[in-house]
Amino acid sequence: MLEATKALADGSTWPTGKTLTFTLSGEGGTLPETKTVELTEPGTATFGAITYDLDDAGKTYTYTITEDGFGDGWTGDPESITATVEVGEDTGTGTLSTTVTYDPTDKTITNTYEPLPTSVQLKGTKVLEGRDLKDGEFTFVLSDAEGNTTTVTNDASGNIDFGTIEYKEAGTYVYVAKEVEGTDSTVTYDTESKTFTVEVTDEGGHLVAKVTCGDGDTAQFTNKCEKVIPPSPTPVTGDMLPMIGIVLIACAAAAIAGVSFFRMRRRNEAAEYAARARHMK
Repeated sequence: MLEATKALADGSTWPTGKTLTFTLSGEGGTLPETKTVELTEPGTATFGAITYDLDDAGKTYTYTITEDGFGDGWTGDPESITATVEVGEDTGTGTLSTTVTYDPTDKTITNTYEPLPTSVQLKGTKVLEGRDLKDGEFTFVLSDAEGNTTTVTNDASGNIDFGTIEYKEAGTYVYVAKEVEGTDSTVTYDTESKTFTVEVTDEGGHLVAKVTCGDGDTAQFTNKCEKVIPPSPTPVTGDMLPMIGIVLIACAAAAIAGVSFFRMRRRNEAAEYAARARHMK
């Protein structure tokens, strides 16, 4: 009779209400009428006897034992068991001997439970009030509970991508996002920390993740840009009037002096021209 052993890896538990079915297949001899065995807990699946006649004497046959498995999240190692049966020669007693070897030799399939992983992409948005946003203008840091950090910048549309995180175990994961305060004196930076909470649950062998951050699933950072207003001209006060008067008088005197000099120069040129004319006569 051929058999197979079922075991579970450390940390794995037999699923409640689950039945595992082993199936025997192969050619040679007469296989038992029932080629399947069901288990409801770890143990040994034993198949009925395989019978051989004189035509099988001296021959070798190979059989395969497989299981249907528990479904998503479960793996079997190895995936199947190979049984090799050597049928002995007729010794004249009318009885044939058989020798069975298994691969693996312990004829055991060990199941391990590991739900299919999931992943999330943590995102944020940058809002800048007062002027247009520039690509890579602001910097943000994401930290996890172990102190690992990721540093990113925004794009021109205000999108912030903190990257994709994969999960292989159910649980609650918390991340904190902060904006790095810059040096632009015209900008009021967002100094509030944003907290991401990722709830990872096992749903039938598949991990499912849900992200929350405030009232949604993204972190929003809002900055304000204040316009720079040029300084107003200095108002004229009563104390400045005497000085202004002096400046105006000086400017007027200079203008009068210039006009007088110009007129005198014109008279001298006219007199000189008249003298040359008389001399030529």
